[in-house]
Amino acid sequence: MPEKMRFELPGLVWLAVASLAALAASPAAACSLASDYVGPSNFEMVQIADAIVIATARREIKGEEDDTEVIFAIDSAVKGTPPPSITLSEARLGHPKPSNLDDLSRAHPESSAGMCNRYTFRKGGRYLLFLSRSPDRVWYDLGYPYTRTNEDYTGESDEWIRAVRRYLKLQQTRSPMEQLADLREMAATGRDQDGVRLSASALVDIRSHLGHPSPWKPTPYLLEALRQLDQTGAPGAGFRLPAIEETGLAHMLAEFATGSVPAASDSETDSMRLYLLKALVEGDHPAALPVFEALLAASKLDPERTGLALRFLAKNGHYPRAFQWIETKLMALLPSLSAGEAGSLISAAHAIQAGEGGEGKERWRSDAHAAAAWPELALALYWHSDRFYDNARPDMAAIRQIPVSDYRARPLLTLALGEGSDPAVVAWALAELNDEAKRQASELTNPIPWRGSLTLDPAYLPVRIILAAWSDDRDERLARIFCQGKARRRLLIAILGTHGGILQERIIARIAATPTLTQEERDLLGSAIVQYRARFPGRSDELHWDLAKQTLELMSGREAFAKAPSKPIVCPG
Repeated sequence: MPEKMRFELPGLVWLAVASLAALAASPAAACSLASDYVGPSNFEMVQIADAIVIATARREIKGEEDDTEVIFAIDSAVKGTPPPSITLSEARLGHPKPSNLDDLSRAHPESSAGMCNRYTFRKGGRYLLFLSRSPDRVWYDLGYPYTRTNEDYTGESDEWIRAVRRYLKLQQTRSPMEQLADLREMAATGRDQDGVRLSASALVDIRSHLGHPSPWKPTPYLLEALRQLDQTGAPGAGFRLPAIEETGLAHMLAEFATGSVPAASDSETDSMRLYLLKALVEGDHPAALPVFEALLAASKLDPERTGLALRFLAKNGHYPRAFQWIETKLMALLPSLSAGEAGSLISAAHAIQAGEGGEGKERWRSDAHAAAAWPELALALYWHSDRFYDNARPDMAAIRQIPVSDYRARPLLTLALGEGSDPAVVAWALAELNDEAKRQASELTNPIPWRGSLTLDPAYLPVRIILAAWSDDRDERLARIFCQGKARRRLLIAILGTHGGILQERIIARIAATPTLTQEERDLLGSAIVQYRARFPGRSDELHWDLAKQTLELMSGREAFAKAPSKPIVCPG
């Protein structure tokens, strides 16, 4: 994740990380999030922040690569004990539009672009910054997307600072349920806890928080919403869920504040229930255990809800029970599930094992039985997922715990390690392929039939590893394999068809542009391209050329190579 986003995001804040990586290079690009992203309310932002400060933007400095950062001097603390200064990454000095400090429902317009938070500040300008501190005491901005984490500060009379201080006072003096009761009183009377009349904007913000189920809400609030939903098909008067148009939830997630609850279909009610269950899993709600016990005891398996129940158990002191279910039931169930159902359970299993401690502190490491059993199970899940669902995300930290002294003895383990770019496995594969004596001896004693099994070739496993392992010079490595004789050339072409990915289009194009291919090799390349296309339907092949058209040309003769706009492979000698 980009530097500024390194904090614990509840699971309802599922970020489209690939999109964010691209956006980081272009602050003007539209902010892109997972469709079911739900951020904290303004009240919850005040609650979550380790510090809230009034700070002045001082100077811009160069960050990593071409990024810029802005150093702020902290003038005063509204909450917490911050350092004297803070550096915001992915930020710059400029001439931004001012914040709308009267409309509390929206963040600065720049939150809809770039990293989903405001990134331009005026030199010498003052800002209200929400900060968080990592376990190793590094401070950063609390960058939940689309939130008011770094708005302008113009003085103590603006609506935003008044709302922040109002919420902070409640949180420092009242229990969570008392806070909700006080806010309901404010919403009803139109006055704050000191009897001061609230503005229309402040009332909208309070009502929005009251009707906003989220992981940060008190457990009784969420359980009551779930009870109302189960009894009536709606979460009850005053509750609302985020209206996310992209997922089709906008109709059912209308505000319930008036007490007039619109009718909801069974599927809409089911989506509401799932949302509330996720909030209970992602937040700190150990008292909700009976809800998840009931899910596990249900006679009919619901993979998504079972996964949530297992995650809840693991997070709330019942990890051995969750792991036992994974160990004894998961692999047996997977063949009978759809791709989506299986993917849901596999994702839950990985989330359970990872825990919240980060790399090297995964949950499975602290349990003796899981530490012994999980690595092999993680390997089995990886290959099951890779074979059937094309969504394999291996737990490489666990798989690397499996001892291996002979890479050929356990090819599936070796391939998994290679696809994870394990340095030792990649070094072994390169050494095997560069051993000229082994290559010549193999070709003399083990001639591979033209249509024979690829796996009979001793070079098959090393070539697969080089094909899969990430490296800046991977194409050049593959080009060198192409030049290691006819057998290696045929093997590489065939493997590109059966296992090549979209990142290998460049080397496929270079092979097609190479005029020294024999007719047999052209035929094999044509077949390989057909296989490749079948595995990636809908690819536009923007990187190079239309492989479907090239397939026909390859079949028809050598003129295709003059048309391919790629650099041919030139072998030494």
